[in-house]
Amino acid sequence: MTFLGRGTPRDRQKGAELIRQSKAKDFEFGESSLDAQKLVASLSPAACELFKWCKFGSDYDWLCQHLMAICLLGGFGVAKDQIRAVGILHELADEGREISEYWLGQCHKNGWGVVKNAQRAEIWYRRAAQHGNACAQFKLGESLYSGDGGAKNLPEAAEWFTKAAIQGNSDAQWNLGYCYENGLGVDQNSTACMTWYRRAAEQGHIKASTRIGLQTSLSFAWFGQR
Repeated sequence: MTFLGRGTPRDRQKGAELIRQSKAKDFEFGESSLDAQKLVASLSPAACELFKWCKFGSDYDWLCQHLMAICLLGGFGVAKDQIRAVGILHELADEGREISEYWLGQCHKNGWGVVKNAQRAEIWYRRAAQHGNACAQFKLGESLYSGDGGAKNLPEAAEWFTKAAIQGNSDAQWNLGYCYENGLGVDQNSTACMTWYRRAAEQGHIKASTRIGLQTSLSFAWFGQR
């Protein structure tokens, strides 16, 4: 509710943190309900209870429909049915629901309920990104960075990484730091590089923490040679 601004002021970063904290041994939804990096399967009592209430509310509220689709994608509290899940996500995405647009992009990217298609994935990422979804902005940046979904475009990739990083997406912060370190789509800038690495590391991003340590060691070595 906090992430989407339902009955409370909208705060995506706080919402993501609350979802992250909710993860438990018998309730593994956690942040995967936002970033769609992997599907979670569980038939625990807590998982079944979530699906029951999402199904109950699905006739009245689009958010219940969306969460029901996510449960069906992975088999969380219900038998897996990815084709049905994609159908629900399509309906919601056609209504302009940005989080459903992003998940639909992930379905096309990973072949969840549809045939893998990087080009279709990029189309849905872009729609969700333009509607402000930070995860989609990061994924669109990745697609443009690699050229996996079409033409490679490093400057535009850096722009989308920046939009997602400002919203607190740690993966985007890490990628943006890497872009600044190596001059990929942006001018090399060691200060900006370390700033974004630190912001990612503060959220527990392991690669960013490792990179900060490496950069610090190189700096000490350089000063030691002077």
